[in-house]
Amino acid sequence: LNDKLVEQDFTLQNITVAIVDTGVDHTHEFLKDRVVPTRINTSGDGERNSSMDDNGHGTQIAGVIVDSTPENVTVRAYKALDRHGNGTLVSVAAAINCAVKDGVDVINISLGFYEESEVLKSAIHNAYLNDIFIVAAAGNYKTAAPYYPSSYNEVVRVAAVNERGIVANFSNYTDIDISAPGVTIRTTTLNNGYQNVSGTSIASPFVASVAAM
Repeated sequence: LNDKLVEQDFTLQNITVAIVDTGVDHTHEFLKDRVVPTRINTSGDGERNSSMDDNGHGTQIAGVIVDSTPENVTVRAYKALDRHGNGTLVSVAAAINCAVKDGVDVINISLGFYEESEVLKSAIHNAYLNDIFIVAAAGNYKTAAPYYPSSYNEVVRVAAVNERGIVANFSNYTDIDISAPGVTIRTTTLNNGYQNVSGTSIASPFVASVAAM
């Protein structure tokens, strides 16, 4: 046997993670080289045909993914929530369907509803049939109630844990698939800012990042 090491060139596959949220500030100094803006805005306000974030939540999610993955992983922004962080089952479902059409590899959904709907269920199933890995937040209401879309079988439901690995006191806790850090996480926000954030919303992109890698 030849003991000589053989050097090989490896090219990492390009992976795209969709963030269905309030959009993403793609001009942020930390994100600008890794975030791909889109023209998708299914929310009730904001700039037309723009995924620019006017709330900050989606930019927080993007910060975790960019900080947790190598450069072959890019983020695509889909604005489904308005400047107040509010949206509808239809607006979220429409954004998911757009991400599927764009051929993304992973979808992160750090939002949810206690109401179930066929339109959202259909969008999730459509993504699943297209071999897209779907990750969603379990919710921050310390309840056992189903929370959609994370409670759908096709979705990985993520709870939040603190620095000691203990479930956060706000995290929903039933039918959890996996837990991730979700307490006092440093991440990006609007206006080139950074802040500490807690929630299952911020735990979900850690799992999306692992899926992307």
